[in-house]
Amino acid sequence: MNVVYSSRLLLILIAGREALRLELERFWRYCAISYAAGSVLVVLGATQVHAQYAVFRREEVSWSDCFIWAGVQWYTWAPLVPIVAVFSQRYRFDGTSAVFKSATLHSMFALVFCIAHSFMQALGVRIFASAIFPSPDQGLRASVLRILISQIHWQLMSYAMIVATVHFALYLRRSQAESIARKESQLHAVRAQLATLKKQMQPHFLFNSLNALVSMLQEGSGAQQFAIRLADMLRIILRDSERATASLREEMHLVEIYLEIERARFGSRLAAKIEIPSELLETRLPSLLLQPLIENAITHGIGQSSGLGDIVIRANRTAEIMTIEITNSCAPVEAKSLETSGITFSNCRRRLALLYGPTASFEAAHVRPTCFRTAIAVPLSQ
Repeated sequence: MNVVYSSRLLLILIAGREALRLELERFWRYCAISYAAGSVLVVLGATQVHAQYAVFRREEVSWSDCFIWAGVQWYTWAPLVPIVAVFSQRYRFDGTSAVFKSATLHSMFALVFCIAHSFMQALGVRIFASAIFPSPDQGLRASVLRILISQIHWQLMSYAMIVATVHFALYLRRSQAESIARKESQLHAVRAQLATLKKQMQPHFLFNSLNALVSMLQEGSGAQQFAIRLADMLRIILRDSERATASLREEMHLVEIYLEIERARFGSRLAAKIEIPSELLETRLPSLLLQPLIENAITHGIGQSSGLGDIVIRANRTAEIMTIEITNSCAPVEAKSLETSGITFSNCRRRLALLYGPTASFEAAHVRPTCFRTAIAVPLSQ
């Protein structure tokens, strides 16, 4: 228990350190950007101050003094930018529910930003530029209040610009991620289409090859009849694989072709009996539903027995429910394997549930050690 607890604590500490490292990297990145932007503004501000004194006041002011004055203004602004950027990323204007909360928090934080910037600028003027541009105010509090009143308009605009820039960067990042996701989705769709086309090409190649084989075999021979039935079965599977449902008549036609193919293998060992009323033949079923069940019965039931095998397919109606029963003989040791034949039975249950919901049912169990029964019940009204 102590080892598990210690492991979990270690994982939490590692995850926390990694998150802290990422936050610090982001913060220092914001610092680098803000100081780079601040340096550009210092150059522009110094040039503007120098030009104003030269043009309007006819006074000569050294470039160094202008750079000190502009530096006090903008380098006191630069360290606050990363804090605002992190705050903006934490409290975004995403969704209607977050707009009011974010607007309230940003309004309060904008006022704190203005006061902090005014204080830092007033302190910077007193330390670095008081000899260059003397101010009549003597106290720090009066300097802060004067700067706040005279510059709060552009301080608020600066705050709004920082918030807007952060949101714009987040929008670009999200847009880029969505664009990458769309391209990946399109790539997956193209790959799926290519895979589908490839799967379609393979059966068509086999179908065409069977037709060529039929033409090469002796007319009327058993091999030719076998190849014809196999080609018919493949053609029906290709056709019905694109359809969601098929009639019981169409399903039984495929089953009869499949039984003829299996009789070529088992001969007189396979006996099949079909008892389906004609009024039920137009009932809709999931396409290609019955043939896999018949194949499963023959492969795992009759195919595992050395003696004679029989399979009976019945359909009957009770009220608005049609029931299809498939019973087949099997070796006693194969009864349990038939009952747990996972892929065929689970696929059948899933398809019935998707098409009919709880109104359909599927049962598969051995009724005797040498007899297995599969039953499908579907509503007639759908």
